[in-house]
Formats: sequence, C-alpha cells, structure tokens
Amino acid sequence: MLGRESINTMPNQTTRVGFWWVDKKEDDIPSKVLRERLKVHGVELVKLDLGRPFEEQGPFKVIVHKLCDMLVAEIGGDREASRICQEFQAYCAAHPEVRILDPLSSVRLILDRFNQYELIKQALDILPDKDILVPPFVRLEKPDPEANVGIVRANRLRFPLLFKHIVAHGSREAHRMFLIMNEDGLRKLDSFPCVVQQYIPHGSVLYKVFVVGSFYQTIRRPSLKDVETTSTCNLIEFNSHDISKPNSKSPLTDREAWLRPDERGDALVSSDRLKRAVDVLVRATKHTLCGIDFILEQDTGKLYVLDFNNFPGFTGVDDIIGELTRLILHEAGITFSNGNQSS
Repeated sequence: MLGRESINTMPNQTTRVGFWWVDKKEDDIPSKVLRERLKVHGVELVKLDLGRPFEEQGPFKVIVHKLCDMLVAEIGGDREASRICQEFQAYCAAHPEVRILDPLSSVRLILDRFNQYELIKQALDILPDKDILVPPFVRLEKPDPEANVGIVRANRLRFPLLFKHIVAHGSREAHRMFLIMNEDGLRKLDSFPCVVQQYIPHGSVLYKVFVVGSFYQTIRRPSLKDVETTSTCNLIEFNSHDISKPNSKSPLTDREAWLRPDERGDALVSSDRLKRAVDVLVRATKHTLCGIDFILEQDTGKLYVLDFNNFPGFTGVDDIIGELTRLILHEAGITFSNGNQSS
C-alpha cells in the first residue's frame, strides 16, 4: 500500500472541496476539524446544499460524500432522494474533472447484499489463495416457507444460518439480523427479499478493515459467539451494531474471547493474504472509502469475507482525519513527496 506522504507543494489558489454526510456522522468525521486541517494547505471545505443546484456551489476539485443514505431512500421510493441522486449524477457527468469519493455507480454495486456477495465471490476467485472465501449464501425472494426450505436444502447450506435484509445500508432493517437455528426458524422469517448465509464458527472475533485510499488499518472487534444448532430457540434476533462495537455487552458475544491474546489473529493482520484480499475487493467494488468485515474460521483458519460497507464510521482508526486529509489532497492533485511506508 502507498504510504503517508508529506506535502511539498502548496496550491497557488484556493482549492474547493465539497462534502456531504448526515449530522450523526459528525461524531466519526468532525467536519470542523477536517476543514481546519485542509485550510492549512489552501483547501476550502464546503458542505453541499442538497436543496440547491450543484452547479451554483462549485467549482469543486474533489467531492467526498455519504450519499448511499440517499440511494437507499431512493430504492424505498423517496422522490426527494431520487431527485438529489439524479441531479448529483448529472453534475458528475457534466464535470468528469471532479474527483468523486466515491461515485454513485460504485456505491450501487454493493447496496444489494446478494449482488455484493456475488461480486466479492467473483473477485476472490481470481486470487491464488483458495482459502479466502464468502460464506455460502442464497437469496430468498418471498414468504413461501416450504419453497425457502427447499432452496436452502438444494444449496446444501448447514444450520445455523444468518438472515440479512437485502439492502445492506442506510436503514434499521439493514442491521436487524437473525440466527436461524433450524428449518422451523427458517419458516418463520418475515422480511423479504433477504439473504440467508451460512454461519461460520470464528471464535467470537471479527476483523474490520478500514480503507482510506491507499491506507488501511485492521481492528479486532467482538462478534457473535459460536452457537450450536441444539439451541431451544428457532430464531435469535439481534442488531449488528450491538454485536461488533468495542463496548458491546450483548449476551451473544464472548468478550473474553475477544480480549484474549490471539497469535493467529495477530498474524492475519500483518499478512500478505489479508492485503491481497483487501486490494482485490477495493478494485472490484471501485471504492476509495470503505470497510470490509473478515473472520477466521475456528478449525481451518480459512478467511471469510462477511460484508463490504461504503464510507463506514472508522471508529478506532489512527488519525482518521489525517488520513482523510491526505487522501483529499492527493485526489486534488497537490504534489506529494515520498514518505514512510504504512501498512
């Protein structure tokens, strides 16, 4: 990966960079701090007004955004969100010189979980590593219990399974999940279309890889603890946000396992295998700002990709404002000198 570079050339005039994300994302990426960092380098950070023509707000050198929330609302039939997405797309088409982080076309690639997993599977197939995989999965279209049981059987998925809403981002439903313990649980699913994915025992540890341009950092997080299909429950509901936060206290996690020293996990973080997986997935999804969730199978050590997220929270990333500043300056065409390498 490319390293953190230092600026050796200042722009001759103010460079304007547009940005947009919802207010709650300010906790992760405080725009006031980012604005001050960029101002030092002669860059003006301007929040986009989604109610005004974008043409009136430029010219922009770079636009960084979290408009996947608008794309999800558009999918749900929101006319105002559709207008915003269409006008933003038209502006980008009229100004190919503007660097967009990331293009709406790239974000759309991963919004549908089934399409996302198919894309990831195809991307991983080109790697020489045959132990980097996506857990087996199927798409279920409608509430037809016996047909759905037949689909799962035909694809030889083994219980327990994970239920995930088909839309991967931007709504409460995207984070509402179920552990499906048996066929009776499968028959009780009430939200369609959806993806059903085989659960992989992984020692209650998740590896979140946060990508900012050419920089990435891997952070261990709690995850679902390994479960047995002998559970008396047919379905176990949970919110993914409650499971994978550093301060998670969910009974479905095993904090002792997460906190326990893990030589195999430490080796993964610095491995070429993980780097190859990250590189190929970033290229396939055409993303610059993203998060990728990995797990290590408990018995085999196989590496599985669970999810790919557009412009995540970056909680725990070292100097995320600094990394985002470096990325924006690079995309703006400001000259850099070679610095120390970062992994």
